[in-house]
Amino acid sequence: MFTTRNLLTLVALCAAFGLGLPHQMLAQESLPSDSRSGPRKPTRKQRGSRLEAPPLTADGVFSGTWRRVAAGERQAVQLRRDADGRWEVRLFWSTGSNFLLDTEWETRHEMTLQGYPSSIEIQVDPERSTDEKIVATYRRQAEGERGSKLIETGTLEIFRATRGGRLLVWQIDPLHREVSVAEPLYPDEGHHEEDTRQLWIMEKIANRLVPWDDIPW
Repeated sequence: MFTTRNLLTLVALCAAFGLGLPHQMLAQESLPSDSRSGPRKPTRKQRGSRLEAPPLTADGVFSGTWRRVAAGERQAVQLRRDADGRWEVRLFWSTGSNFLLDTEWETRHEMTLQGYPSSIEIQVDPERSTDEKIVATYRRQAEGERGSKLIETGTLEIFRATRGGRLLVWQIDPLHREVSVAEPLYPDEGHHEEDTRQLWIMEKIANRLVPWDDIPW
């Protein structure tokens, strides 16, 4: 468990990495929202405990574009099959730091965040993925100032939910987060690990692949 001091350090580092906002360090989960009404209010069952993913449904189809809006960030996921019928995932992730991540259908996407190297991997497992659930290995790595490094790993599950399959669940549970600092300012700042969870619930906007700039936010 993080102390107050190293939690603040972790928040600062993740802000520097450009992905992940301070309120997400303990949990990354919210209901879909739209630009007019903002985030939807949790149901009575969801208050007082962490948000649980809705159950999987066979309704609907994966292919197309899905979106999520939360405080300070927006995500979009596009899903399609390749020529061999295997699922492919494209992730867009926009943060309040005016940074837009686009994995461009690559299983490993490398980029530069504030002058430091970073990468994200989403490796779909064709043996475990079906028409109802996509299973992938997830890994995100970023470097920062003072020799700091953030590594997140976990098993990503993507599935449709609700009647008609109009919601998409993106869940990594547990999400293992590790932060190390080569040049710490405090003795307890050097290395921290924690298991958390990433839960995004998205809504479908089209059965086609919509360009980022054309997505209605």
